Amino acid sequence: MPREQLVTSAAAAVRAAAQIGYPVVMNASGDRLAHKTELGLVKIGLTSASQVRDAYRELNDIARYEGVPLDGVLVCQMVERGVEMVVGVTHDELFGPTVTAGLGGVLVEVPRDTAVRVPPFGEDQAHALLGDLRGRALLDGVRGRPPATRPEPARPPFRANRTCDRTTWPKPAAYTPYYPPCNRRAAGPLTGSGS
Repeated sequence: MPREQLVTSAAAAVRAAAQIGYPVVMNASGDRLAHKTELGLVKIGLTSASQVRDAYRELNDIARYEGVPLDGVLVCQMVERGVEMVVGVTHDELFGPTVTAGLGGVLVEVPRDTAVRVPPFGEDQAHALLGDLRGRALLDGVRGRPPATRPEPARPPFRANRTCDRTTWPKPAAYTPYYPPCNRRAAGPLTGSGS
């Protein structure tokens, strides 16, 4: 799982980036954020303290302009792009807190490829949750792309499940994107662009 820190100042963002290691990704964090990329609330490939400072200010300026309150800004380790996934916790009127995971980006919105579990559940159920996705083959590696390193894809849903045991959820949590790391050794050499 990529390293990340939630920060609330430009100085803290610079410290976090130094601890995590460059390059980093920064994205705004808040309950009402759905389309971060479209709003310009994600900055990738930041390689210096000055870029991190500028990105922090820009993310806050955009959020203020859009009228979106922020909890802070996530400073994240930049990893080789794999399959984007999302995880979130919502409150269902019948079941209470539920953990939803799915393929991220447009795949979570257009074909709505998500799966849901009611906590508490163990790691085996976190893996089964991902097995319910129609696009599961993307995690196994397709068209020359390496598979996700196991058990990485299931860790965020399992962690979200563990927070449900200790927390009440009066409102939905924002879906958090993540990229499980690739296992290049399992895939062997890439033979094409995968496009």
